[in-house]
Amino acid sequence: MRICIDNITPGLSTSPNTIGGMRDYLFNFVKNLIEYHPNNEYIVISPFWNSSVFKEKSFEVKEIFIRSPRNRLLRVIFENTLYWKYVNNLYPDIFVGMCNTIPPFICSRKIFFIKSIQYLVNPSSYKTWRRIYLEKKLRKSIIFSDYSIISSSFSKKYLVEKFQLSNLEKKIKVIHEAPYITLKEIETIRGNNNFTKSISKIVGISKYFLSVGALYKYKKTGLMIRSFASFLKVSNLDFKLIIIGSESGDTINDLYNLSKELSIEGKVIFLGQRERDFIISAYINAELFLFFSGYETFGHPIIEAMMCGCPVLTTNKDLHFEIAGEKSYYNDSNDPDKIALQIIKLLKNKTEICNRKQEFEEWVLHFNWKNLVNEFQLCVLGEQMNGFTEI
Repeated sequence: MRICIDNITPGLSTSPNTIGGMRDYLFNFVKNLIEYHPNNEYIVISPFWNSSVFKEKSFEVKEIFIRSPRNRLLRVIFENTLYWKYVNNLYPDIFVGMCNTIPPFICSRKIFFIKSIQYLVNPSSYKTWRRIYLEKKLRKSIIFSDYSIISSSFSKKYLVEKFQLSNLEKKIKVIHEAPYITLKEIETIRGNNNFTKSISKIVGISKYFLSVGALYKYKKTGLMIRSFASFLKVSNLDFKLIIIGSESGDTINDLYNLSKELSIEGKVIFLGQRERDFIISAYINAELFLFFSGYETFGHPIIEAMMCGCPVLTTNKDLHFEIAGEKSYYNDSNDPDKIALQIIKLLKNKTEICNRKQEFEEWVLHFNWKNLVNEFQLCVLGEQMNGFTEI
């Protein structure tokens, strides 16, 4: 079976050093498909201006580079007018769209991943013309594809209700995503004092809370900083708040000014983007991982923190419970003072947190790439594969 995998619709998101995990996702998805289902022929269709996601990796995949525009508007025009010719000339049995849409006129079976519905949940963050196009294109893609795949039941429910797609609900499959870090990496870094020292140089002798993620407005980083300020005021404990993530909506200057207004500018440390090993070390050594996001299609940082044995406090239990599970901590309040009091309560209960660390690691074992590609095969291709582990 010939399966063509799309790397055109993701645009710049699979380029090196971009915000988000799309490049890692594409790499791991293809790698694990080849490993667990090697009898298929896989062809990745990529833009000529992008460096290969698979360059210098430990497996081989056929990758075809086509002259797709780099500019977003021109790329959208290309996807809707010319892309289908390149795809159909490869005579695929299945075309897999990797980012929210299916191009028109594809002759094979069509499957696509719904990677984000932020423009539905946070419409004010998008220009009107762009939001309207994305909404219409997503709805049309769901209707005309054989299957669409989304990463959480919460997101599926929201999508079905928003677009009134109850008659097409069976075509939308939920397949949980998998972490980009590995247990082997975590153990290597846990045993390396150099990584711990690099964190210590930043926080000194202080303990710290951690936040990881791009600074979009819906991430509610401002609420986190206000809660942290309230925590410091009530507890009188020596803590810092480390924020790792690129500017994207909320600027670091805006958030720094907020911390200055609250007189905690020396306690809130903005580190921007950091390399993978540093982030893993930050998870390992944090007292608590704070995740106040108002919406996530999935929520990779929650899984990563739990893999590293770091307890998680998140808001919005309805949204995050499917991923964070019953062993994480929740606070649905938007009141910084109430959140601060819960943090203090958690820190006093060290024994419970230590007992839960092993349960964190057991819970996140359900989220792995083998399960993801097995679910992909089972739900979409209808093939049961050896070693399938039920989620």
